[in-house]
This record gives sequence, C-alpha cells and structure tokens, in this order.
Amino acid sequence: MPLATGQDWLHGKEYKIGLDIGSKLNLTAKTDKFEVDYISVMLSFFPENSKRQQVLSFITVPEAKKNNHHYEFKWVNPEEGNYEFGLNAEIKINNDIQRITNKISFPISVDDEFNQWLISSEHIDSNDSSIIRQASAIAEGSNDLYYVVYKLADWINKNVKYDVSYGESVEKASTVLADKKGTCDEYTSLLVAMCRSLGIPAKYIAGLAYSNIPEIEGFSPHAWAEIYFPGYGWVPFDATYGQLGFVDASHIVLKEAFDPAESSTTYEWKGLDADLYAEKLRMNADLINTSGTAGPYISLNVKAIKSKVGFGSYNLIEADIENLNNCYISTEVYIAKPTELKLIGVSENQVLLKPNEKKKVYWIVKVPETLRSDSIYTFPIKITSLRNVSAETEFSSSASDKKYSLNEMEERKEISEEGKTLAKKVELNCSTDKTVLLENESIQIKCSVKNTGNVFLDNLAVCMNTLCKHIDLGIHQTKKIDFPFKAKNFGRQEVTMKVSNDKIYTSTKLEFDVFDAPKIKIDGLDYPEKVEYGDNFSIRFNVNKLSVSNPYGVVIKIIQDGYKRKWELDELSEDMGFVVNLKGSDLDKGKNNFKLLIDFEDIRKNKYSEESEFSITLEKVNFLQTIKIWFNKAARIVEGLFTR
Repeated sequence: MPLATGQDWLHGKEYKIGLDIGSKLNLTAKTDKFEVDYISVMLSFFPENSKRQQVLSFITVPEAKKNNHHYEFKWVNPEEGNYEFGLNAEIKINNDIQRITNKISFPISVDDEFNQWLISSEHIDSNDSSIIRQASAIAEGSNDLYYVVYKLADWINKNVKYDVSYGESVEKASTVLADKKGTCDEYTSLLVAMCRSLGIPAKYIAGLAYSNIPEIEGFSPHAWAEIYFPGYGWVPFDATYGQLGFVDASHIVLKEAFDPAESSTTYEWKGLDADLYAEKLRMNADLINTSGTAGPYISLNVKAIKSKVGFGSYNLIEADIENLNNCYISTEVYIAKPTELKLIGVSENQVLLKPNEKKKVYWIVKVPETLRSDSIYTFPIKITSLRNVSAETEFSSSASDKKYSLNEMEERKEISEEGKTLAKKVELNCSTDKTVLLENESIQIKCSVKNTGNVFLDNLAVCMNTLCKHIDLGIHQTKKIDFPFKAKNFGRQEVTMKVSNDKIYTSTKLEFDVFDAPKIKIDGLDYPEKVEYGDNFSIRFNVNKLSVSNPYGVVIKIIQDGYKRKWELDELSEDMGFVVNLKGSDLDKGKNNFKLLIDFEDIRKNKYSEESEFSITLEKVNFLQTIKIWFNKAARIVEGLFTR
C-alpha cells in the first residue's frame, strides 16, 4: 500500500488550487509538397463543477470549443512549426464528506439511467466469473450498501500490492484480481468491476492527486472510483489511498469514464507529406491557499486493558472511537509505540462507523522478556486517526507484575465486527411465447434466474420437472436458461419450474392448453346409385368431429363437373348433417363422379382436408333429354366463367 497523501490535504475546509494542463505539437514537412488542411486536438481532461469541486476561472490557449465531453483545439492550414495548447484554471475544493445519513438496503435496484454504469467493459470485466465470485464472497451476509462498498474497497486496499512498475500499463480487473499487483488504475478498475458485478453503478474517475511516494511525489495523474448511492448521488472511494467514502482535497476530477482505456487526448489531422509529433500531456497543480477547518468527525479515547504487566507479557490496547456526525464515516487509526514493544498484527485499522456509532478497536502488544529486573518501565501509547485526532495512554511493566498470555488478551478482545444477515434469495421467471399448443408441438421455455439476496449461490439446480441444469450465481447476477418442451398429451398441462440447492428453494408453474390436431370424418354418406332424368333425389352425409379440438375455417364442397355446392363454417364444434337436393336433369348422361371435399384449419392456421368420392348414374335418357342435358351443361359452364 503506498504512502498516499500528506496530512495537509485533510484538515482544511476549503482549498484553492491552480491547474495547468497542456502539451505541444511539432509539425514538420517531409518534402516540398508539404500541405496540411487542419490539425484538431480533442482534450477530454478538464475540471468541471460539482458538489465538491468548483471552477473559479478557466481559460484555454488557444481558444477552444467545447463539444460534449472534450475541448477541441483546431488549426486551419497550419505552417510547419510548434503549436502549444492547453488550459489554465483555478478551482476550489470543498473538503467535506458526502453525507449518507440512512442505511440503504443491499442488494439495490436502480433506475434505467444508471444501467450504463453497470456494463462490463474491456478492462473493467465485471462479468468475469472470478470477479463475481470474489465480490460475492466479500459482500456475503451484508445488507447495508455502504458497508458492502466499504468492504470491497478495503479488501482491495489490503490485498493488492502497490507496484510502480505497472504505471504505464492498464490491466484488466480480472488480471489484477489474479496477480494482486498494480497502481491506482488497477486498484480502481478492480473496485469498479466488483461493484458493477453486484449491481452497484460505479464510475472510473481520472484526475490528479497529491502523493508522497518518492517516485512520484507531488501532484500526479491518479484514478479512483465514484459509487452511486440511491437517494444521495455519487460517493468517492479511493482503494489505493485507503480513503473509503471520501477523498482528500488534493483529488481533482478531470474525467469520468466507463473504462480506463479511454484516452485523455485524441489527435486528428489531414495533410500531405507531413509529420505530426505530440509531446506527453502536461498536468500540473499547485496549492494556492487553504481556509477553515474540516470536521470534527470522530472522537478518540484509549486505554491499556492492564495498567501493569510483567516482562514477556502481552497487553491489549483498546481505542473507543465515536462518530460525531449523523452520517457514515470511515477512518484509519494508527498506533504509535516505543520500539521495545512488539506489535502483534498491523499498526493501522480501517474502521467504518455508522451515523453516531461508537466502536472499539484493539491492538495487542508484547513486552520484551529481557528487561532489567531492578527497573520499572513505562510504555506510552498514542492512537491517531487519519485526520489527526489522537489520544494517549500508558502502562507499566516490572519483573514482579503478573504476566498475561496472548490467549488471555485475545479472549478479552471484543471483536467489533459488522453483523451479517444472510439473505439467500433467488428470483425465478419462466415464460414462453405460446400458452396454447398442439399435441407434439415443440417450444422453448425461457427462464431467467436472478440472485436477489446477499450470498453467493453455489450449485443451483434449475429444473423443468425432472430435467435439471446446474449453475453458480453471484450476488445480483442473472443467468438465462432455456428448456425444450414437447406437448405430448392434449388437455390442460402444468409444468413445474424450480431452482434449488441445499439451502434454498423456489418454484413457479407454467400452464398450457394442449389441443390435439383437428380431425373430421365424413360419415353416413347416402345417395342413389342410379336415377332417371325426371327424378328428384338427395345426397345426405354427416360431418363428424373426431378430435377434442374444434376445426376452424371449415369449407365443405360437393363438386361434380361444372356443379358445385359449398358451405362455410367458422368453427365446427359438433357433428353436423347435410342434405343436397338434386334433380336427374342436373346430371350428365351415364356415370357422374362426385367429390365431397372438406378443408379446415387448426389454431395455428395449419391446413387439413378430408374427402370422399362417389358416383351416380343417370340412365334411360332419350334423345330430347340428351339435348337438354347438353344445354344445361353449357349454361353451367358459362355461368362458371362469370362467377369465378
């Protein structure tokens, strides 16, 4: 972890800072045909007004035009030579924390406008399974949004090693998680990715900040995160500096981004036989003045659990920390001790305090064995917070005092640990585009499974009846699963969809109305096989519905040469009988072939047909009847031509 910032950037109420950002272009001719139409520079690093940051003055040199999220510097028909561009500004930083006064339940839901800050990107690969699993493990059991984000940032601060050799590279968040090395880019990418994986909107912030690291002491480019808290807005978290829920006054916001790969400056030019070289972007800042005093935020009291201990004894140092404000506050507290005392564990403790909360923090120290037996030693202890609130105590040690073991001190230690409320919740939604099916029709049942609790869900079985698929599901994660379904039996069918593991179970049901294919039978066909010219006769038949489902769009036709009779039914819901009355004079001499044809559809507009053929013979026809039959037939043909 880097030695990040000087204390001067934490104590003042307001800071006025001068800002200088710019660079130089060198345009050179390659041949005497040199010609350049224009040079355009888009600078996306510049200060803007916010609740924390106010721009007092701002000037660009040369004059630039603001377009969306950048300033454009443009030179038309430039000659060979150098071209400088940049901006000068004075800004005022309000050095207060973003005051979150109430608990926000986790997991959260946000409006659609914030969904852009949940998207996985090239370097912030929040959809990577390792990030999802680690973020879920850190957040597990927490139902307080502030605590979740705080724990994520604190975990990164403690587990990722600051390595200046990463200064010129930008690594994927998943790579940072695996290697646990990087600079501010890597710390921030991982924090943003973890937040997004849990459904928490997060921005990558690029700007300047002051650092005490010898290699880059002073103001230098820096990155941190801003996390969205519903009802309050965006809250800064700097996992690199260990500033969680706030940043010190040296942090100057110059750009908010989806991904660290977004460039600070882009160049465009059009020309012939020319070279354009751009120097590295210059970013300088200087403190002009400071005013007021920030806080107070916390109070501190400290005591040694044992006022006297023997040589070789352990002792417990207890610090009482009180949040003096009605809002969440995080701080680091440090122990300062004589070199003779051995510290068990780390010297600094990161502490999150809820509004007006009191909390105890502990350090265990050990007195040396080899001290002079004829002396009494006094060991002073000082506890200091990040904002320089401090408290002091002391204890003594002699050869005759009681000796306490490490176990005794650990038993006395009150673990001030955030309580966990494990909420194992899963949401299952299944649907299909059809709820009315035909027998043997195949469809896809589409399911969406979302972890709405605060526990990573391992080995979830997502099942359709007895067909199961297994998944792991991180906090806030959603996975989509499809199941093939074939309607085997007609009637009302119920399909049970469920998701479960050894700790959770939920289910939902889908209902389908399954219809068999419509089926019709021509039955009871009755007709005379032979008739004479002067006879009147009937053709009778029944149309029987053999299926449970009703045939739709039923068209019944009797066709014989030029003769046609047709019935149309929207739906056949029951058996029906039909009678066709004819005369012998309607027929041709000899054998007359009839076709009884029924066309119909199912609910999907699939077409079906049923037909039957039979013949009736017209006999004993004399010459005059033959002529009449011929004229009747001709008339039917002509009539058919005009009625088509």
